[in-house]
Amino acid sequence: MAQPTPSQIKDRLVTMCAAISGIVTSTDKFPEDSHPFLATELPAIVVTIGPANNTAVAGNLMVQQREFGLILLAKRFPEDWKLTNQATWEAVEPFMLSIPLHFKRNSRLEHNDSGLAVAITLPSEQGNGLTAFAFDKGLYAATVFSLQVRTNHS
Repeated sequence: MAQPTPSQIKDRLVTMCAAISGIVTSTDKFPEDSHPFLATELPAIVVTIGPANNTAVAGNLMVQQREFGLILLAKRFPEDWKLTNQATWEAVEPFMLSIPLHFKRNSRLEHNDSGLAVAITLPSEQGNGLTAFAFDKGLYAATVFSLQVRTNHS
């Protein structure tokens, strides 16, 4: 198995997230205040690279477990929108199961190959499961998932 870089894994996650039913946009770039995601680009997932833990094993082998963020931006609301509104849950809720299930079926980040990872943890919701991201006088109803990717390096 190749020794993938964090950027290669991020790119693979972007590709895999694009295949999740209902996801319109998958990227590694956040919207900007002057260029928010349009309604036609939502729901979107933004993939981020996080920190890693490295463990030395036999010989020259090292195991790296790196965290990646999968930030679901489900729907955009006006800036005075209340996060607890039922419409917020309705925008996010379908993905609370479909995202982890998608990665359960691809537990080594396979995409037309044998995969880039030794193993992954299933995406887990962070915080309260529902949050808001503010951009250009609007709020995105969002859920932040954390996914751990384990790779071997020598």
